[in-house]
Amino acid sequence: MGEKKRKEAEVARWKKVLVVGACVLFVVLMIVSGMGYSWLSMFSSVKPGQAVEVSFTLYDDSGNPIITSDQDVYTKGISQGRAVLGAQTITLVANQSLNIDYFPVNAYIPTTGEVAVFGLTAHEFDAISSALVGMRTNEQKTLAVLPTAELEK
Repeated sequence: MGEKKRKEAEVARWKKVLVVGACVLFVVLMIVSGMGYSWLSMFSSVKPGQAVEVSFTLYDDSGNPIITSDQDVYTKGISQGRAVLGAQTITLVANQSLNIDYFPVNAYIPTTGEVAVFGLTAHEFDAISSALVGMRTNEQKTLAVLPTAELEK
């Protein structure tokens, strides 16, 4: 009789472990399904021809920001008394050259409170566009863009 009770207790214990394991698996699957598929993008990199949303900051030779879409850089620059232009992120196609002289970017001018068009040169745009290939979501990259004749105009 004691042998039968011990065996029943062991079976009951395994049933409890199985039920708890199934519940934990169910919770994990619910969390993963609620995340959607966007989290999978961290495993892929940008390929040529893909449309990409880019946050950017252009600096002068002294390392001071000129125009930025990064709210932290903008706030820090303004608090230091710099005339930093605020912009929104830009959407462009990776590894695609610009076929016009300038890429227009709307920029907020803090001293006047107006929005004006700022232009990224084709050289700057092409450098950013080609550097995007192989990058991953939220990855940051610093580019050194050397002056060209069109900047001297």
